[in-house]
Amino acid sequence: MPVPFTPAWLANDPAAHGWLPLDFRLPADRARAIQAAAAHVMPAGLVDVIAAQQARLPPCTARDEAVAALRDPDATAVVTGQQVGLFLGPLYTLYKAASTLRLARDLAKQTGLPCVPVFWLQSEDHDFEEINYFNLFGTK
Repeated sequence: MPVPFTPAWLANDPAAHGWLPLDFRLPADRARAIQAAAAHVMPAGLVDVIAAQQARLPPCTARDEAVAALRDPDATAVVTGQQVGLFLGPLYTLYKAASTLRLARDLAKQTGLPCVPVFWLQSEDHDFEEINYFNLFGTK
């Protein structure tokens, strides 16, 4: 690819589409991805584990509704997270969490399928040696 990936993908350069074959700016591609995700079977017991983790937190109606929605066999999820302290800062973490909520709502509205936002924080890194670098796999 003669230019960096992001400008190439945004410019619709065919070389970039080998990395990201779906263009989530297109409603048809979003719908195709959601329907493919809905075809996957949730591992047995996963929602129970999530529900047990959430039960240890203060009550939250929206969170309870999201966990209940995950029990729907047609449910999908937008899953992302952030390693605390790696890249950017706290405002970026809030932006990613808000983006996850918005995308899940938009996808549920567009497809009619339950779509649950799942956001995690990797906050157990107490050793600088664990977070002072990252590896990028799959580069050519």
